[in-house]
Amino acid sequence: MYQFLKEKELIPSCKLHELIYENGKWTYVYALNTPFELTDSNNVDLIIYEYICDLILKKADSVHKDSVNIHLKTLTEYKEYLDAQRKIDLAFRESYLEKNPDAVANSFSIENRNYSNKELNDLGIHYLSALIENDGNISKFNGI
Repeated sequence: MYQFLKEKELIPSCKLHELIYENGKWTYVYALNTPFELTDSNNVDLIIYEYICDLILKKADSVHKDSVNIHLKTLTEYKEYLDAQRKIDLAFRESYLEKNPDAVANSFSIENRNYSNKELNDLGIHYLSALIENDGNISKFNGI
């Protein structure tokens, strides 16, 4: 099943599912592939499958017991990992741009409104790394 996580800040290496524009602010929606709805009252041992940015959780007992994994149980724990991923993404991008001063970020402008997953795919928007400008009608982002 998919659980849709609404975030106030971008997570650059996580694929965007939807964009919501409300009251002059963007909310970024990410689709978490999880065996059941993740809440803070959950008590099942879960693992982050593959990379944090892949947004996949599995029950810990479904993988080989000798594998090395990040274990968690609650939505709060998972969001802490996503926040760490966001900070690492931003630090990497900052470092890259410092070392490559001629690098040019891919940027584009979109109308300030809600965007479904289909609309984002049709526009070729999958990952956003920064909101550069929001004039109230149009927003400029860096991303791919």
